[in-house]
Amino acid sequence: MSPGKQEWVRANMGVMTNGEMAAVLGVSRSMVNDVIHKRGWRRHEASHKACAWEPWQVELLLKEWRNHGDTALAKMLGFVGAKPHKRVWKKRQLLGLHRTKEEVEAIRRANAAAGQYANPRYGDNHHNWVPEGTMRVWAKRGDTVQIVVKVPAGHGSLNNRDWEFLQRHVWRKLHGEVPGGIWCASQARTGWTRGSTRRRTWCW
Repeated sequence: MSPGKQEWVRANMGVMTNGEMAAVLGVSRSMVNDVIHKRGWRRHEASHKACAWEPWQVELLLKEWRNHGDTALAKMLGFVGAKPHKRVWKKRQLLGLHRTKEEVEAIRRANAAAGQYANPRYGDNHHNWVPEGTMRVWAKRGDTVQIVVKVPAGHGSLNNRDWEFLQRHVWRKLHGEVPGGIWCASQARTGWTRGSTRRRTWCW
């Protein structure tokens, strides 16, 4: 950063956040952070108050936080910078304003209907969707892999309870739920030639 920009940062750091100064200067916020840290500049109490939320901003947040996402709220509040929605998120955490899954889903669908963001796809239309019973191989440390199976939602123990290790899936099919104290492990090791895969499954 040029000396002129550094002096501008020093002159305005009392009334602007680092993200706002970075947006004006056209640089990253980390660059502004580094300049302030290396120079040893400190904000005094008045500057912190100047960068703090104004009463009307807090009132607007309390009124609209359930109906709009953090990015939209940041625009409504006039925040600028690399990640203005972070200021909204931090303020919500401090005030205990936590959205439910239903509220988040409603905001996403409203944004998609308004054409502001990409339309999310769910269920069978999602690009990662696969039918139940699909088997996949997860790599584990070098050439050792583990086999997993897609199971009904909520019945697995991996990846949001949608996937299960093959050996546990087979045990449940044959014997029911795996009792406490029983451990199952499965391992597949691929040899040098194509298709030469050896599998071992055991329970104890």
